[in-house]
This record gives sequence, structure tokens and C-alpha cells, in this order.
Amino acid sequence: MKLSIAITNDALDLGKDYAIGAKLKIENFSSQEWRSGWQELGMANDLSSKFSAYQASSISSANASQTISSEQSIEKSCAKLRRFLQGQKIDLLALKDDRLRWICETLGNVDEREVASQQELEAVQGVDLVQGSMPIHEDPIGLSFHQGYLSDVQAISQLRQKADTWGFSGIRESVDPNFWVQSGATIFSFQSIESGELGRDIYGNAIPFLTLADRLPPFGKSLFLKDRKVIAVCEGALIIEDGILKVLGADSLPTCQVVVSEDRMSANLVLGGNYMNDWAVTPELVYAALRDQGIRPSITDEELKSALSQFNLNHEGQSLLLATGQEPIEGKKGSLLLLIDPEPEVPLPGVDGSIDFKNFSFFKTVTKGTVLAEVLPPTPGIPGIDVYGTRILPPEPEAFTNDPAKHTVLEVNDSGATFVLAAIPGRIAVKNGIPEVVEVLEVSGDVSLKTGSIEFPGAVRIMGDVHNKMEVKAIGDVEVIGTVEDGIIRSDGAIVIKGGVNGSGKGLIKSRLSSVTLGYLHHQRVESHSHIVVYNEIINSQLFSCKTISMKFGKYSVLGGYLLAKESMDLFNVGSEVGSKTILELGKDYEIEAEIIVRNSLLATYG
Repeated sequence: MKLSIAITNDALDLGKDYAIGAKLKIENFSSQEWRSGWQELGMANDLSSKFSAYQASSISSANASQTISSEQSIEKSCAKLRRFLQGQKIDLLALKDDRLRWICETLGNVDEREVASQQELEAVQGVDLVQGSMPIHEDPIGLSFHQGYLSDVQAISQLRQKADTWGFSGIRESVDPNFWVQSGATIFSFQSIESGELGRDIYGNAIPFLTLADRLPPFGKSLFLKDRKVIAVCEGALIIEDGILKVLGADSLPTCQVVVSEDRMSANLVLGGNYMNDWAVTPELVYAALRDQGIRPSITDEELKSALSQFNLNHEGQSLLLATGQEPIEGKKGSLLLLIDPEPEVPLPGVDGSIDFKNFSFFKTVTKGTVLAEVLPPTPGIPGIDVYGTRILPPEPEAFTNDPAKHTVLEVNDSGATFVLAAIPGRIAVKNGIPEVVEVLEVSGDVSLKTGSIEFPGAVRIMGDVHNKMEVKAIGDVEVIGTVEDGIIRSDGAIVIKGGVNGSGKGLIKSRLSSVTLGYLHHQRVESHSHIVVYNEIINSQLFSCKTISMKFGKYSVLGGYLLAKESMDLFNVGSEVGSKTILELGKDYEIEAEIIVRNSLLATYG
């Protein structure tokens, strides 16, 4: 039995053959030789010549080998074939493991018949056992032509004859106007560039990719590439000759052109044309062209002279930036300036170091008519200027047009300034930067089975505790004077629990749009769209904040649990050598992470 590999070569448009695939070739296949460990004979190409010697040495182990399961036999055959391919210098990363196993299973099933059918051998030898990866070429995305071109060989020949006889006028009078382009016209353009990526042949060698220059339609020196556009250097007939796009103009094309961009924010000197003439492009010629178009140059004399000197020496086409405009600067939209701090002052500890939270309100209250914010007018932008000196006005900035929030009114004073005032007495809350005044639902005692769970479209103030399994839902702020057991507190506004939370991990404290403030936290989950503040200890809890997590007093500790904040944490004593593991994580937005998990779950479920 003789094994070899057949290499599949492909030039891949790169002008050189690359080994991109390999098939297994088997001559004189023998199931007995296949089963008897052919790889251990030194991986010789002609295995059948050495089989007799190997057979004599393996008779004593034949009975034992029969006990090997079919699965083990397949795995051994796969390992043998891998070692054979390694001996052929094949990169195992290019090996197709599923095809390898299929080959070993197919040939292994021949054991019972001793002879493989021609169909089976053809199938095994017709599969690419090894396959390299194709390179991904750089490609222009969204390529589109803006001009028509002449491609008829006979018509182009007639144009050249007329150019020889009548010169430039002969071309212009004879060509279809659809094929005539002006200097500076965009011939074709593309939106972006798809990045290239190297391929790999079956030996692990890199296969290069074609660059953008190789993938664009070929064009001559009468066209140049700038900012994803191919632009005509001179006026003439746009033709495609010998597969190359070019402009057919006069025998002596202008040696320099000043090309202004479509947005009039840049002007380039494009040097090119008929390189057979002896004309020299001088700075005076360039400045004259700029004056004719009314363009003020921003290039220095030294830069211009250096570029012209190089061109006059080798006549190689180039593009040089002569002038740039100034883009207008957009103004600032109208906005809202808060004039009152919605957060109360932090109470100071008493002589004994304790804080009387029950007599302190974490919500700031206002009276009717209190000035909450000022509506700032938009700030005008700064005009720009193009290369012709034309003034470019920025877009008019938008005024602040939000309607007043709940229980607030707008008022204009004598000087014309607009302010946001409280329309009723209540507690101030800020949602998405806009102040509002909310009314409060007060519960004089505990939230328990006597009261039932609470759902209120405003703020809630609970003078007692929230018992186990009770739930409080509010659109506005929630304040609990006492403690919360394994209850659920959900609010669009801020949540304050003065006495703290003492749960067993079955409850939830969540503010969808604002912050959460707690006296202490034991065995509970807290989620906040804004900040989380805990005055005393945090024990075996999960805290998720879109902004910060902080503790107010340094003598308390964080023991166990998981804390995640997007911006920062301000903690004191964290973790213990003998206690539960304490995990702190920064920089992630838990709301986005949670949404990703939900979407992935839906994709996994519904596809």
C-alpha cells in the first residue's frame, strides 16, 4: 500500500501558484495494512514493501489488538494520518479534522470485507483533506462611475487619427459629448475600503492580498486618486485603451492644473500631462492660475519651489495642496442650567459618632415659586471661509424646546431670561437633567400584609419598615425611614432606605433612572442607573451602578459579594482573609451587559 498527497495549486490572481489544498492518494489499498500500524514503519511512501517484516513482528499482539474498540481504532488511524501529513510538512492548522475522521471511518469499515470498493476509494481520494485559507483582498466599497467612457477600439483609433490631423479641436468635435470630461471632473468614486487579510497555504506560508491599487479599475497618468475619488487631470475624451482608463486630450496637454474640491474647502496643484515637452512649470505660472480662479494660496514659496523642482526634473505626476478653507464651527444648542442642588447636605455624626437618620430627609423639598433652573439660549457658531474667500455660515443652533416637567412652569423676567419655577410645594427630583416637583404618598407605618404592596405614580414615603416579600413600586422617589427585609423596591426616581436592608438575597432594590442611598446593606441586590451610596457596612451583597459606588464612613467594611460600577468606587475596608470572596469590577455598564445577555438568550432560543 502506498500513500501520497496531491497538491491543488491556484494562482489566485497573484501571478504565482500557491498550494491551497491537498487530497490523499492511495495505491494498492489493503485493509490489513491499514489496520496494522503503517505509520510505525517510518512513514515510507511504499508501505506494502515493508509489510511482511512488520506482520511477522506483530503476530503476538494480534489477539490483543482485536479487543480495541472501533472508536479507538478510528482515533488511532486519525493519529497515524496526522503524523503522515506532518512528515509531508503540512501545517496541521490547515487540516480538516472532520474530513480526516470521515476518511478513517470509511477505510476502517472495509475491515469486514477486506476489499474497498472503487467508489469508496474515489470518494476518499476526492476530498480536500487539507485546505489553506484564501486571502481577502482590499476592495473599494460602493464604487460608482460618474462619467461615461469610450471603449470601442475602432472609434478610439479614429479619434487618434483626427488628433494627429486636426489636433485638439479634432478630438472635441468628433467625440460623443457623453464621453467628454472637464479638468477636475470626478470619473469614479468609492465610499470606503474593505481591509485586506493575509491567507495561508497548506504549509502555513502567508499568501499576500491585493492592495487597493491593484483592485481599482486601472487608470493612466491623466487621472489621479484623491480622497476616494479618481479625478481627471485635464480636459478631453475619456477612453479605455488596453484596459487602462485615460483622458485623450491635445498632443501638448497642460502641465499643471489647479483642482478645487467639490466642497470648495481645498485646492490642489495637479502636475501631469505630456511628459515629452521641455516646458518647465514655474511658481509664477501656478500663482497666475490661482489668481485667475480667485484662490488665495496657503502654501509657502519654499514648499511650492521644492515640489516644482522635483516635477521639472522627473515629470512624474503628483498632487500638491495649495490652499485650504476654514470649516465653520457649529454653535451650542440651548440647554438647562440647574440653580438648585437636588441632593441634601450630608448630616454630621453626633458626639458618639452615630447619625440620626430618622430625623434627616434625604430628599430636598421646595416651596411653590422656587427657582429651579435657567433656560440658557443657544450660542451662535463661528463662520468659516472657503478657498475663494466666500464666508460659510454655520447652521443655526437649536433652542432648548423641552416642555416644563411635572409641577413646574416657565417664567420670563424683565431682562428676557427664562427660568423654571416650582408650581407646587414638594420634593425636587432631576430626571435626565430636567428638574421636576413631585407629590409624595406617605405611609404612616410599615408596608406589610396589613397594607399590601404599594404601586404609586409619584413619590412614596414610608415611616416604618418594608416587611419580607412586600413590594413597593413608584414612578417618583421612594424613602423608607425604617428597614427593608427581603422586599422589592422599584422606582424611576431615587431610593433612600435610612435604616438599611437586611435580607437573605431574595429581594431587589432598583432605581431605573436615579440613585440609591442605604444605611447599611446585608445579603441583597441593588441596581442603580446613577449612584449607590451606603453609609455603613456592605455584607455579601450585589451592587450594580451605572456611575459610582461609595461609602460615607471609613470604619465600616465591605465583606463578600460583588460590586460593579461604571465610573468609580470610593470604599474603605474591603474583604477579609478568612471571609467570603469580595469582587470589585469597574468600567462596565451593567444595563448594557444585561441587555446583551437577554438578546443572546433570545437568539439562542428563536434563532
